[in-house]
Amino acid sequence: CLPQEVKKIFIHHELRYVRDEQAYASNPYGRYLIDFAKDNEISMLNRFDKVVTLTSVDKQKLEDEGVKVPIEVSTLAISDTTPELKIGSSSNCLSFVGGSGHFPNYDGMKWFAKEVLPLVAREIPDIKLQVIGSWSEEAKEEILSMSSAIEFKGFVSVLNDGIKDTLMIVPINIGSGMRMKILEAASNSVPFVSTVVGVEGLDFENEKDCLIAKSAEEMAQQIVRVLKDSALYSSLAENAYYTFVSKYSFEAM
Repeated sequence: CLPQEVKKIFIHHELRYVRDEQAYASNPYGRYLIDFAKDNEISMLNRFDKVVTLTSVDKQKLEDEGVKVPIEVSTLAISDTTPELKIGSSSNCLSFVGGSGHFPNYDGMKWFAKEVLPLVAREIPDIKLQVIGSWSEEAKEEILSMSSAIEFKGFVSVLNDGIKDTLMIVPINIGSGMRMKILEAASNSVPFVSTVVGVEGLDFENEKDCLIAKSAEEMAQQIVRVLKDSALYSSLAENAYYTFVSKYSFEAM
């Protein structure tokens, strides 16, 4: 639609073909549609004068797939101010931030409620999970049918009040780009446990800034580990906070 002489920059917050490959590649017809969509995505990106990705991982993926125009990397800011370091106390409460309208959130919560939360409940019977964000009634009913330990909080006006004294979970298995929920947790001194995909592209170090799990069993083990160790809870929160300040705060950017 734009005149050829107009300079065009594409801000790529999520590589769609990557998300589709993770979700549908096992289906033969889905594989065909993914390849078709990927070719289209790469072709269109090459019509821009520049592409900006959120992570160096996404930049490398696009270059490997044939994007020839210049690609720059720039993270996103969540606020122009960073709260002071204020670590809460460990409790048997988990938090998740994200709405069901974004499919990776919906997919991740279904996986967590079915595969991970029951394993955590074996070790911590009074475990609770609060979900912050907009969820459809249909999606809520589906998730609640899997566990009575989950509470949907909806919109929270001050996110820090909603997640303090919790352990943030990032059970994301589909997607690219950057999980803003991790930056929200780190900036608010809240420790987090993530899947490999969830923390991809972010410079948070496993066993120092956070705990990263490769399976449902490992994620459950890491969650139990943090909730039963107040010193670990505090050290993860503090280290993640300072990593955020040095690399992802508004001042650093």
